[in-house]
Order: sequence, then C-alpha cells, then structure tokens
Amino acid sequence: MPNPPIPPWATAVAAAYAQVARSVVLSDLGACQPAGALTQRLRPQAWKLMDYELADGTQGRLVWAPADADAPELTLPMGPHGPHAVFVGLFAGGLPCSAWLRLESEPVPQVRSVTKGTAWNQIEEVFFEVANLDGSGLCLSQDGEACGVAWVRLVPLDQHEAAVWGAERAAPRPRRQAATHDGLGILYGRPAAQATAAHLRRSLEGFRRSGFGTLLLQYGGVDQVPYPSARGCRFGAATEPRAYPENPGHRLWDESYRAFAARALNPYRILIDAAHDLDMAVHVSVRPALWTFWEPYADFFESPFYREHPEWRTIDRDGTPVTRLSWAVPEVRQHVLAVVQEAVALGADGANVLFNRGMPVVLYEPAFAALFQQQHGLDPHQVAEGDARLVQTRADIITAFMRQLREQLDREGQSRSTPQRLVLSASCFGNGEDNLHFGLDIRRLVEEGLLDEVYPYKWDHLNGAPRRQWDIAYFAAFCQPRGVRLSPVLTAGYEFETQAHDALGFYEQGADSISYWDPAGTWRDMRQWSAMARMDRPDELRARCHRGPEPEPVRRPLHRVNEQVVDGRYPPYMGG
Repeated sequence: MPNPPIPPWATAVAAAYAQVARSVVLSDLGACQPAGALTQRLRPQAWKLMDYELADGTQGRLVWAPADADAPELTLPMGPHGPHAVFVGLFAGGLPCSAWLRLESEPVPQVRSVTKGTAWNQIEEVFFEVANLDGSGLCLSQDGEACGVAWVRLVPLDQHEAAVWGAERAAPRPRRQAATHDGLGILYGRPAAQATAAHLRRSLEGFRRSGFGTLLLQYGGVDQVPYPSARGCRFGAATEPRAYPENPGHRLWDESYRAFAARALNPYRILIDAAHDLDMAVHVSVRPALWTFWEPYADFFESPFYREHPEWRTIDRDGTPVTRLSWAVPEVRQHVLAVVQEAVALGADGANVLFNRGMPVVLYEPAFAALFQQQHGLDPHQVAEGDARLVQTRADIITAFMRQLREQLDREGQSRSTPQRLVLSASCFGNGEDNLHFGLDIRRLVEEGLLDEVYPYKWDHLNGAPRRQWDIAYFAAFCQPRGVRLSPVLTAGYEFETQAHDALGFYEQGADSISYWDPAGTWRDMRQWSAMARMDRPDELRARCHRGPEPEPVRRPLHRVNEQVVDGRYPPYMGG
C-alpha cells in the first residue's frame, strides 16, 4: 500500500487522523500509580493532584510537580489495544513544563514540552508517538523540570492508517540524516545526581525511528574533552570553586565531570554506545579553533596546550594576534590528531572536522610565512589577500592534516576485532568561495579520496568570507561522481517555516540527504520534530511545500483549577 504524501504521524495534531472522533481521552490522572505519590498540597517527592474544568465544560484531574520535587515516576493504566496515536495534554501553569514519557514496554523515556509562550490558563496537547498498544500503562516522570499532565488522548488508527504505519515500520530506511551534538552540552547544566549512564542515554532517545542515522558527536573544543584523558584536558580544570563564568551551567559541568569520573564512567563512551543502540553511526567531531573563548570565559574554556605555546598562535595580516594555534606548525597538528585518535578509539565509526566552526586554522604567522617563502619565493604579505598562491599553500597545510587523519583512521579500523573502514567527514561552509577564503579546498579533499561525507553549512563564524550563501550544485558536481555523501546542514529551530522549501531545493541540486545542527532536544517541540525527523523523504517535502506551514499546536483554555476560576473578569494572577 503506497504511503500518503503526509501521513498523520508526520504531523503533531490529532485532527490529522481519520478516527479522531473515536479518541479515548483519559482525563483522570488520579488513576495513576503509585497512589501514595499523589497529594492535595505540594510536598517533596510527590505530585500535586488538582481538579480542573476546561472552558467547554470538560472535567478531569491533573498532576503537577515543581522542578525540584524529585517526584517518582507515575504509571497511568491504559485499556485500548492495537495501533494508536498517543497525545498528552500538558499543563504549565505559566512555567516551563516538560514531561518524560514512555510506554511500560519501553526502557527509555522521551521528553515532550509545551511550546514557548504557552499561557498559565490553558493546556497544550502534544503528540507523543504512534504505538501498538497492548493494555500496558503510560509512564510519566520529571527530570529536574516542572511537569504537569492533564490528560492522555488515544486516537485509534483506521485500517488504512494502520497498514501504512505498519509497512513504514517494517520497511528498511536508509536513515541518511546526520545530527551534530554540541560537546559542551554533554555535561552543561547537568547536576551531579544525573551523572549516570541512564540519564545520559535518554538525551539521544528521540532519534529512535527517525531519519537520523549519523551523530557528529563533538567532544568540546580542540583538545578539551568530557572525560579523563591522556592526550587532552577538560573545561574548567583551572577554574576556582564558585568562580565559574556561568553559574550554575559551567559549575554543573564541572561537578558532573567529577561525578562521572568518580563512578569510573566515561560519558563520551556512553553516548557512543547509546547511539549505536539506536543504529546510529558516530563520528568524533573536533572544533579546530576552540582553544579558548572570549573574556570573561577564558578561565573555563582555555586549553593548557594553547596557553603554554603562544609562539604557535596564528597572526593576522596586520600583525593582530588571533586566538588559534596554527596548523602550519607540525606539533599543533600532531597534538590535535592525538586527541582525535584517543576519542575515536572509544568506539566511534569515524571522525568529523567541524571546519564551519573552526576557521581560520592558518594565517600569516612565521611558520606559514616560512612555508610560503619556500614554495613561492615571496613574503605572503607581498601578495593580495585573495591571491591563489595563499589559498594553495593554506590548502596544502589543511590537506596534509586530513591525509594524516585518514591514515590514522585506517590504522584504527584495521586494529579492531572486526576490521572496518572508518569514515572521514568534513563540515564546511555553504559554497566553494567561502571555504577557499580560508584555504579549505573541499574539491581537492574529495578528489584525493580523503572524504567520505561532506556537510555544508551556511551560517556562523564567517568573518571576512565573501558570500555566506548556499551553492549545493557546486559540491554535487564533484561529490556525486565519487560517491561522497552530500548532506547540507540546516539549523534546528531557526527559519523552520522555510526549511521544507530549502531541503527540497537541496535535493533538486544533487544533495543526498538533509542534516541538522544540534537537533537533540528538538523533539520537545513536536510541531518541528515531526517534520525534521522525516527530511529524508523528498515526496513528503513536496507535499509539505504544497500544503503550507505545519499545523499549530492545539491549546484548550481552562475555566477552573481546583476552586480558582481562571477565565473570569478578575483572574487569580491579577492579584499578584
């Protein structure tokens, strides 16, 4: 049976299903177990149970727990069997609200949140998933965030929807989308109590059954890693207690790092293993320019290797020192390669160089000037900024690094119990001109057989670059003949309403797939995630472009919570 252009589970509203009128709505959360975790007034390790009435007269009982309640997981019994779409009504009460949800048969929960701007006097219905229900319950929990749930809606799939959904689940899916993952975010803001494998693994769970099959997993900076390392360092190593630039974010990063180390757990290896359990490949991803950060953040971010070698730093044309270490210096390249090698050896499937957040890696410093003089018999300051000879010498340096990395990956792959070819990928700017401005010759790297995958990205860190535009056809012209995967990278959460049109245009210009910058956690907003997770389906993209914007979330106004009327002329908040 052929798929419809946009199946209902590719949207985030119950109205997309043919049998929405036959929904089973479980509006009494007082039925949750354990009953002893429900209370009429706020108390630690408990959920407050409140009566509510919607503006249309619908009544029920909701549960809510504040961020620091440490409330236990609740289980709501569910009777229906068979394939159903599961929705939850989230109550925010004017605060952020996130619910961690799983069926009893699922080991790891997924998070769903109300979208920004949800008011204190309404409930937002959020899509969870389509599942083949067997009578077991829905488990809900919090994780350091406020959480309120007012109802669960179970929409039965009709015969056609069930057949299409089953066929989609059974069919093999290439899963060619890639997701970057911010290395600082591995531990940033994570309390020490959550420095566990279980908590860390759930941060990737939303990728399950999505089009994402590759994780470009950054470890932090150039040599700053989130685990005890023989080659690198860690963020915050030199930071005094209570002197973190962002408190609690950076303080919690440091405390979480120490907690993982004390438990002999490597958070990076945990994420690699978790991604593999989701059938995702992992490329260790290095930011080649993040040796330090702007003040007052330098104390937390700065690499000791960077601090100890000012003589190897990059220097701009006018003599301005630049906060980078130069790849024209062999010792710098060897240090970067050693850190990458250590990270790949934790079980990754390849390596990624995040050039689009890492330029320049070479400018006019003495090591570069000496090489340029040797090659061309000139001082580089004597030629124009965009001279082809400058580009060529810088490209020689970057290509030499990539050759070394390719050789290193080949040795690592052959050393494994099951020998494999490890992938080398590059994230770059969105067109040839911007890349060549920094000496990054993607065509040369592809034609030398060094790259397996290319991820062009339009935005960020392009000071001095001339175009800042997409040119996917440029990359396709040399990637396609060599079988190099070309996957332009969109930004999660930004310009979402235009992304279906952008993605369809990329396919038409020769892209193999569509990837995303830092989408982990976007599944909190199912209006976006339902589309983003399926960007590997060009036919759906065409239908989305024809249909127009994604449907807005369903928000239902409240009339009363407990004894308080919230929609009268003088609601409770007016007394605050």
